[in-house]
Amino acid sequence: MQRRPAIPRRTVRHSLRWIGWDVPLRLIPFAVVAVVWAYLVGDGVETLKLTWRITAIDVALMFGTGIPVFAACTLFRSRYWPIESLASPRAHLIEDGYFLLFNAPAEELFFRGMLQTWAMSVGFLPPPVGFVGVAVFFGFYHRLVGFKLPFLILATGGGFLFGILFLVSNSVLTPIVVHFIADLALFNLGPVVLTRLGKIP
Repeated sequence: MQRRPAIPRRTVRHSLRWIGWDVPLRLIPFAVVAVVWAYLVGDGVETLKLTWRITAIDVALMFGTGIPVFAACTLFRSRYWPIESLASPRAHLIEDGYFLLFNAPAEELFFRGMLQTWAMSVGFLPPPVGFVGVAVFFGFYHRLVGFKLPFLILATGGGFLFGILFLVSNSVLTPIVVHFIADLALFNLGPVVLTRLGKIP
């Protein structure tokens, strides 16, 4: 029986190379703009719904949506996005820390905490129009960093889900956690699961 060729491993150096430019050039500006906006127009981080108070409903939303989101994103990866490399164990930890501490918080503060709050409160747009506009913008902005149409559609769906979680929980922490779970499934843990199961697209 012919064996599959080994999938290349991403090293710590490779991970730090792209994280090293993405954090200062994209994510820190997202977070800074959101925080500055919140202090200029409202009550600081409370305007972004950034709070450390987590209720039982928040936990239920995080896990109740996080588990199916993980499954859906892993399935997406198996069908529409070939696995070209896997992170080494140490690179895996570094990338997971990046998704948890930088990517998910910065994007959610900017898109949900700031943009969605603003778009749903301005007088010249009905709130549902503002909500939809931000979700679509969130999905298709990923084209700027090279993602193709299937991912843009998936990310738009994520934009709708994260936006709903933000409204229901009244906290940006809930979409941050579910966003992190989606990233984990798409970029690191999902591909590992697929390779272990032999489901390599």
